[in-house]
Amino acid sequence: MGCRTTDKAGIFVAHFPDELFPQAWCNRPTPVFFDFQDVEGNGDDPYKDALWCLLPKQQRNPSQPRILVGVRKSDLIKFATKADDQGNLFQKLKIINNR
Repeated sequence: MGCRTTDKAGIFVAHFPDELFPQAWCNRPTPVFFDFQDVEGNGDDPYKDALWCLLPKQQRNPSQPRILVGVRKSDLIKFATKADDQGNLFQKLKIINNR
């Protein structure tokens, strides 16, 4: 996939996102969600049914690698609507992006 794994399940690092994703996605100031549902050959891949989230460039350090997160569809709905002490998913992504 062109991404490096991390010690967190479902989280990957893309050092050269421009080589992996459409330019429009790479330049978005907001997260981009997509899936690989129609891609053949993902057989036993535990993330084959995941939605993927390409996080935007960090505002304070745009040269940092991009983070790619695999999320189950049911979890995305839950995280997007349920708030905790740091807010909902989109508020948390904004916090991460501003670091």
